[in-house]
Amino acid sequence: MTVMSATTQPATESECVDIARAAGLTAEQAQAMRNVAASWAMENMAPTVEELRVGAELVAGRIDFAEARRQLGV
Repeated sequence: MTVMSATTQPATESECVDIARAAGLTAEQAQAMRNVAASWAMENMAPTVEELRVGAELVAGRIDFAEARRQLGV
């Protein structure tokens, strides 16, 4: 059995909440982030913890789009 790292396995709902809080998102922004993550999961494209963290930082205005792309390697 292969063990996945925290940056490659899909984020859980509780991780999503923790990430949103750490980024200082509003309750509405955090709910939207959870909804997107759940929607992607239904399509077998669940975001990773790292993708959610970078997305939350972007939404919170702590990083810009170019920095988000750099952090995610795209």
